[in-house]
Parts: sequence; C-alpha cells; structure tokens
Amino acid sequence: MIVVSDRGPRALTADGRVVERNGSVTKLLARQLARVGEPATWMAPTTGELHRWPDRLDELSRCPGAPSARHVPIQVSPEAYHGYYLMAGARMLWMALHALETRAAGGPATERAVADYAGVNAAVADAVTASASPDEPVLVQDYQLALVPGMLRERGFTGPISFFLHTAFDAGSFTRLGSGLADDWLRSLCTADVLFFQDRRWRDGFQEAVRHRLGEGRAGPPPLPRLRVRPVTLGRADVAALRASRPAGEPPELAWDARRVNALFVGRLDPAKNVERCVVAFEDLLRGRPDLAGTVRLTLLLVPSRESLPEYAEYAGRVTGHCDRVRHRFPGSLHVVSGDDQGRALWAMTHADVVVANSVRDGGNLAVQEAVGLNERGCRLVISSGLGVAELLRNGAHVIADPCSVEETRSALGAAVDVAAGPDGRDAPESRLAAAREALDRCHPEAWLASQLESCREAVSCGSGHR
Repeated sequence: MIVVSDRGPRALTADGRVVERNGSVTKLLARQLARVGEPATWMAPTTGELHRWPDRLDELSRCPGAPSARHVPIQVSPEAYHGYYLMAGARMLWMALHALETRAAGGPATERAVADYAGVNAAVADAVTASASPDEPVLVQDYQLALVPGMLRERGFTGPISFFLHTAFDAGSFTRLGSGLADDWLRSLCTADVLFFQDRRWRDGFQEAVRHRLGEGRAGPPPLPRLRVRPVTLGRADVAALRASRPAGEPPELAWDARRVNALFVGRLDPAKNVERCVVAFEDLLRGRPDLAGTVRLTLLLVPSRESLPEYAEYAGRVTGHCDRVRHRFPGSLHVVSGDDQGRALWAMTHADVVVANSVRDGGNLAVQEAVGLNERGCRLVISSGLGVAELLRNGAHVIADPCSVEETRSALGAAVDVAAGPDGRDAPESRLAAAREALDRCHPEAWLASQLESCREAVSCGSGHR
C-alpha cells in the first residue's frame, strides 16, 4: 500500500541531519503502520535539499518503529511549499474547514497560492503514479492533499483510493470559499472510493457542500464515494507508550501548585483551538467569584503556530494581552508556558484536576484524549461540542454547546472547578474517567489504518468505485 501525507516520519535539515517529526498525525501514522505490519510506501512532500545529501537518503527512508514501511520524500521548492501549506492550506482551507474568518482575498497572491497548492498535489500524484501497481491501495491523509485523488484518476490510476479528513468540515464556511479551490477540492474527493471523517457532522457537511457547490446544472452533483465515520482515537497501547515517555518528575517551568485546583489547556496557538475565549471566560469567572482567585490556577501550554500569517500573529497578540491582564489582576491564577515539549504536556495532563478543550471546530483532538488516558486525578473535562470526539467524551464531561460563547465557557469551567474543589472531587479518580476511556476504546483505535486499507480492498473485490 501507499500512504500519502503532508509530512513524513523524518525530515532532512539544512545542515544534512535526519530528524524525526513530532506532529500528531505523523506519529499516529507511524504507530498504525507498525500495527498493520505490511509492506508500505509512505510518501510526503519535503523542502529538504535531497540532492545535497545523497548519503542520508537511506536513513531518511526508514520509518521509526515500522520496519516494513519505507519513506519516500518528494522534493518541492520552499516557495511552492509555502504557498501550498500556509497560504492556500492554512489561510484558506484550514480557516474554512473550521468556521473561521480569513482575510485572504482574490487577486494575484491568492491565485499564486492556489497554483502552489495544486502544484504540490500534482508532484505527489506524479510520484504515486510512478510507484503504484495497478491494484495497490492508496491511502491519502488530510486536507493538504485533497487534490491527489482526482489527479491520480486524471493520470489513469484505477486502483483503490481512500481519503481521511483529520480536520472538521464546516459546510457553511467552506461553501463560501472562493477562488475555485473549493470546487476542485470537492470534485477530487468524489473520485476516491471511500472517504473517512472524524464525526457524522463533518460527513454530513461534506455531502451538503457537494450538493451546494457542485449540484447546479442538468447533470447534478457527481456520485459520492462511500462515506465512513471513523474517529481517530488513542488506544491502550498508545496510552502505555505515552505513559512510558513522560518525565518522572515535575518539569520546573510548570511551577505546579498542588494546593490549588489545577486547570489545564494544551494546544497550538491557533484560532480554531479557541484559547482566547478560554482565558476571557476564566477572567470573567474570577471577577464574578473572587474567592476562586486563591483556589484555582489555569495553566496554558501553548505551541506557537503559523506565526508568519497575520491572522495568527494578531490572534497571538490578543491572547497575550488577555493573559497579561489576568495575571495583573489575579496574581498567581494564570501560568503560561510557550513551546512544544511533549514530556511537559504529558506530565501536566497526568496531574491536572480540570482539562479544557474548547475548540471552535476540531478533528479528533488528541490532546484531550491523552489527558483522558493518562490522568491520575479523575480530572473533570470541559469540552466543546465542536470536537470531533465530543459525542464519545460527553458522558460525565462539562460540554460547551456554543464554543463561541464566553458565557457558556465560563459556566462550564466554573462547574468543573466546583466539582474538583468539592469534598468528592478527588474520590475514585479511575472510575470518573472510565466511561470516556471505554468510549474511545470501543472505536478499536488499533485498527484505524487497517480499516482504511480494508475499505480499499473491498472496493477492489466488489469492482466498485472508479475501477
């Protein structure tokens, strides 16, 4: 089989070093390929100058933990990757998929970004076409490479193709996306044999967008592939590996205060993750209940993200302003740590009393799942309905129906803090998270990639789809 994703398991640095990637989807794919255990080719675009370091290619091709898989990097220029990943991928598609506003407008810059997006997708499609045998399953991952299925069909590939959307899919904002990219994106995905979504709402949104954008004219919308809902969840083996990798002692930069109720937010500094409303709601909570200022502490573990984009830079500035105000008015109640340190995050998830995941829209949100699996204090979950795993974690969680509502967020956060601070807040911690853990486990996370492979092979055996 061939697996296609935006990033491979390893990268080549400018000075010729081979380093492992740490992204959540990248690690997930590596673990899943190891479980499947079949020969696999993992293709991903790269800006590393492969021609300068031919002696590093063998090391670069290895997939940590998955000896049967081989990584094949696909060379693209840094300029093309910037347009593909940041300008078209993040600034246009990511924003639309997550119901966020973007200032990306038409004109030459947008046209250039869309051309870069198509160009990188075409480079990947060319590489797959050159490598794939006629019936070899091709498993395409996520929104950055959504044009690959259609481009493979244009190049004559008739083998089975699956596509997994790791993000949310907001039909309303996506159908308003201009530049023709939305239509090309939808048409391409309709040429796959099976599409996977994290949540039934994202599946239904895709169907609505196809009807709305592609349904005009006498021919009507194109036929849809098989649509499957298969959330990404963490299994017991995943949690065991995380538990083994967390630090034994408290990372000093956390400055944890065990005398307080410790609330925790972990995530990228991204408008979709919604930390701004979390901080504003926390400030409102302390203003209305000043007695909590000495009782509860909110720790934010924020990973800087896409800082060159104006939407992200301005968002980060607003978050910093809110945080400064809270720390000035309520000293000791808010602690912010910036940087990508998984060990630090895992330790905090283990010891938190309240974990907040209030995304506007989201896919599987592996961070909150890691907290569910690791936490030893029976933490209270404050989650938004916008999570792709909201239904799985709803039992026993404090759910924010409208993640854009500061008032609802404040109410849910206050309720969670009250339970954690109450006389029963620390009793039977294992039983409190048992329902959430069982719900995640019922999704058979160990077979996540295998289910995509099986669906592709069903398409071959049934002679269905685009064969």
